[in-house]
Amino acid sequence: CGDWNYECRRTANPALLIQTVTQGERVVMTNAALSEGSPVQVETLTYLEAIDALRTEWETLHASCPDADVFTTHGWVMAWFASFGAGKALRIVTVRDQGTLIGLTPLVWSATRRRPWFSLHHIHPEDRRFIPFTKRFGCVMPVRQLSVAANMQSGTIRGGSLCFPGTAERVLRATWTHLRGQRDWDVACLPGLRHEEQSVLVSALCESGLRVGANEATCTLFGFPVLPWETYYAGRRRHFRKRFKAAERILLSLGTPTFETATEPGRVATLVEEMYELAKQSWKETGRKAREVHLPLTVEAMVFYRALSVRYAEQERCPLVTVRLDGILVAAMFCVVEGDQLYLLQTYYSPRVAEASPGRFLIREIVQWAADHGVKHIDMNGNSGLVQMFADTAQVYDQAF
Repeated sequence: CGDWNYECRRTANPALLIQTVTQGERVVMTNAALSEGSPVQVETLTYLEAIDALRTEWETLHASCPDADVFTTHGWVMAWFASFGAGKALRIVTVRDQGTLIGLTPLVWSATRRRPWFSLHHIHPEDRRFIPFTKRFGCVMPVRQLSVAANMQSGTIRGGSLCFPGTAERVLRATWTHLRGQRDWDVACLPGLRHEEQSVLVSALCESGLRVGANEATCTLFGFPVLPWETYYAGRRRHFRKRFKAAERILLSLGTPTFETATEPGRVATLVEEMYELAKQSWKETGRKAREVHLPLTVEAMVFYRALSVRYAEQERCPLVTVRLDGILVAAMFCVVEGDQLYLLQTYYSPRVAEASPGRFLIREIVQWAADHGVKHIDMNGNSGLVQMFADTAQVYDQAF
């Protein structure tokens, strides 16, 4: 993979204080005593019962990490493994200081075949089905792999570790030193790391005695801070408003549109099934000439989005946006809210309305819903031209292996 040179430095973290406080329904840790000099306790959990029992501590740690995202939550990891876990095993590595959970790394073990280089989207064995070039060139190296709870069917490359603020170097060094002593894996593939997270991780991997490679700027994903739609729209460029109005005229010429943002659990469950029927018409199912990779909605993906919707709809944090023309569903967007961020996870639309660019109207509806419900930021989980048209923020992601 080439020669990589990294300068590894140790920095002394100040003594930490932690206490448990409650913000609304979210429990977070701030300020109760942690000893920087004391040894930490590292454990790998593999049994589902033990991992389920960790849920409260996991969620408390997640709420305490300002940069944590939905892809490292207990709900996401368990729903993902229940849907895509055939032939795999969960490895949840916990780091404790005097009994307090200060670090957690959710990993997935799998046996797969790889090419001599690493692809951004080829994370787990099933991803090969959707990437034509892996079929052309073949994957010849059998490896036992550790990676994150992400694949193409779940629509993300992101994952990573949860580290209580100020403990990242200590937690990651302890985690990977611990994993180095386990002889049942050959390679770890860690895509979708924020740039600042990757640099700390690479240092920790080097200090753990592992051979490390990295790719920088493998992907950029976009988002924007939430404002009421009218305020947001008024602040966009003239070209944006002009194209939006043109799309609106096209949509109106096709029929009478109605819009809905559902959060009630029963209604969300009904719309998820309708979304699956709509997906059969989508270019994601049939393919599109301009796309090298297309992704049909598989049975496993259907199980995953059902499971995710159940977990988040219980607290009305799974807004599902729909557009209908004359009562017929023509576009749908599946979202979840974690903390004060909303994530756009999946979108489908009928070819009938492709010219009207229905994604614009789905985003308009979710922006207003987010503003009305106290959401601070929308993570668009993508980088298409339409996504970049709406976005005001960008996050670069790197890869380590």
